[in-house]
Amino acid sequence: MDLIDKYKARDFILECQNLDGAFGGMPGAESHAAYVFCCVGALKMMHEEDKIDTDKLGLWLSRR
Repeated sequence: MDLIDKYKARDFILECQNLDGAFGGMPGAESHAAYVFCCVGALKMMHEEDKIDTDKLGLWLSRR
């Protein structure tokens, strides 16, 4: 983790978060559960999980 720019990684991941609260593979891409899993995990590892809109994400996940 010391070899990556955590702020740039965080910012990119958050740019991939869609209006529905889930994540796509790149900014503007369709939300997908696999990307949600990876993005939430990465943000958790960086202690940035508070940036996730958990209400919207929970609703999106409950519909899957």
